[in-house]
Amino acid sequence: MTDLLARDVHNQPLNASGNDHAAAGESVALSAPIEHTADALKSLCVCPNPIFIVGSPRSGTTALAHALSRHSQLWGSDETQILWDLFDNGCLDTNYQRVVRPDGSWLLKQGIRQPEFLSFLGIGLNAMFTRASGGRRWIDHTPIYALLSHHLANLFPGAYFVHVLRDGRSAVHSMIHYAAIIKQSHMADAGDLSTYPEWTFDFKVACETWTQYVAAATRLADERPDRCLTVGQQQLLTDTADEVRRIYDFVGLDHEESPIRYLKSIRTNSSFGVSCTGDSPPVADHRPWVSWTLEQQTIFLNVCGSILRQCGLISTPELEKLALLNRVTRAVLNAVPLGAAILIAGQADDASIPLAGRVCRPFPGVAGTQSHFANSAAAIAAVAQERVCGAHFLLFPQFAFSWLQHYHGFGRHLAQHFCCVHHDDDCILYDIRQNQLATPETRAQLER
Repeated sequence: MTDLLARDVHNQPLNASGNDHAAAGESVALSAPIEHTADALKSLCVCPNPIFIVGSPRSGTTALAHALSRHSQLWGSDETQILWDLFDNGCLDTNYQRVVRPDGSWLLKQGIRQPEFLSFLGIGLNAMFTRASGGRRWIDHTPIYALLSHHLANLFPGAYFVHVLRDGRSAVHSMIHYAAIIKQSHMADAGDLSTYPEWTFDFKVACETWTQYVAAATRLADERPDRCLTVGQQQLLTDTADEVRRIYDFVGLDHEESPIRYLKSIRTNSSFGVSCTGDSPPVADHRPWVSWTLEQQTIFLNVCGSILRQCGLISTPELEKLALLNRVTRAVLNAVPLGAAILIAGQADDASIPLAGRVCRPFPGVAGTQSHFANSAAAIAAVAQERVCGAHFLLFPQFAFSWLQHYHGFGRHLAQHFCCVHHDDDCILYDIRQNQLATPETRAQLER
C-alpha cells in the first residue's frame, strides 16, 4: 500500500526519535512552532500523496470529502482557496513568459523547467497542509482547483485527483439556485449574497463555469490517467459502495465502511451541513431542463452541449434531439398564441418542449415514430375527437415525419382540411381549430 506518512524532503528523520516510518494512518510527531528558517528546514515534513477532490460547483465534492474524511487514514477540512488566491491568472507561467524580454527568464537561465520549479514551490505548501493535518494524509476539496489541476499535478507530484462529475443540467440548475438554498437553510452567517460568485445569478456564467471546470478536470484525467480518477456524482449516490471502493483502490486506501455509510445516509446540500436520510437512493434528475426557458435551453446547448457529450453524459442522438426540440419550440412559440392547446405527435414526454403559456399533450396512440392507430381513418377520427376536447394545434416534430408518411390518407387529410402555419425541416404545425382549406402550394409541399 502507498506510504501515507509525511516525509522529510531533505531525507532527514521526520521527528526527534529519528523514525521516518509509522503505521498507516498514524499521526507523525511534528516539531515545536517554527521560529527561524533554519529550524523550519530541519523539520519540514510533507505528505507524499495528498488527495484533491475536484469538480464544478454543486457537483458533490463536499459530500465526498466529508465521507472520505471519516476514513481512519485521512484528514480533511474546509475548502482552502489558498492555492487559487496565490496562483490565479496564470502567474505560475509569468517568469517563463519573460523569455521574450531582454532580461529573459531567470528560471530558464538556470535550466529549471516548470515541473521542477512547481515541485519545489509545492514543498512549503505541502508542509503547511501536513502540519495542519497532524501528519495524516490530507484531502482538499476546493472545487475551483479543477482549473489549476494541471499545475497542481506538478506542485504536488505524488498527489491523486478525484474528479466528481455531475450532469451539467443538474449542476447548472443547482448553481443558479444556490442563493435560494442558502436562504432556505436560514444560515445566520450567509452574509451578503451580492458577494457570491456570478454563477449564482447569471445562467450563462453558470453554464460556462460548469464547462470550464469539467473540461479542465477531463484534460487532467486524459493526460494523467494514473493520477486522476473520474467518478459520476449519480453513481456515487446509486452505487455508493462500489464507487467508493473504486476510489480506495485508485488512491491506495484500505477498505473501510464508515465513508460508505456516510454517503448512503445523505442527500445533496452538503455544503450547508444539511442532510436527509432515506433507505432508497435518489434517482437521476434531468427534469430541471424542462423548467428552463427557451433562452436558457439555447444557452446550455451552445455552451455545454459538446463537453456533455464528450463526457458521456448524453449520447449524440439525445443531444441532437434536444437541439431539434429547442428549434421546434422557438418555431411554435412564434406561431401559437398563449392559452392554446397543442397536440404533440411522436413525443411521449411532451414536457421536453417548454411551450410556456400553452397546454401541451401527446397525440393519442403515438409513441416515438410508431402509431397504434389501425389506419388513416382511425387517426383522422382521433384528431376530430381531440378537437372536440379543445385541441387547437397539431405539431409533428421531425422525428414524427415518418408517421405522417406511413398514413398517407391522414397526411392528405391534414393538408387538405387544415391550415399549415409552419413547415420546415424541423417540424410541421397545423392549426386545427376549424376546417379550412390549405393553400394549393402548402398541399403540394406536404404531399410530396
